[in-house]
Amino acid sequence: LVVEDEPHIMFLLETVLSSKGHDVVPASSGVEALEILDVDQDRAQMIITDIHLPRMDGRALAAKARDRFPAMPAVFISGDAAIARGKPSDTADTAYISKPFTLSHVEATVRRMLA
Repeated sequence: LVVEDEPHIMFLLETVLSSKGHDVVPASSGVEALEILDVDQDRAQMIITDIHLPRMDGRALAAKARDRFPAMPAVFISGDAAIARGKPSDTADTAYISKPFTLSHVEATVRRMLA
């Protein structure tokens, strides 16, 4: 499940992840992402989300998704320099990617999180 409100970034993420064999389910907001999880929960193996989203930020989205699916990995993407400087270390179920990012870095992170 990829959650991004900027269409050009969503296009890039969808393109690279699909080309690597991943089934990408796009959503443009946290609210839409939760609606997708309610209807089609078996397709989402992880959440890749922008931190800054309208109506519900990416952290709140991941928390709500993990209330339903506790083992769901989450990858947070942010272009906010303050978040990038103070980002926590990656864990087994959480990773952070700073914008601008390379598509190979995104794909490697997804592969690691799904391993």
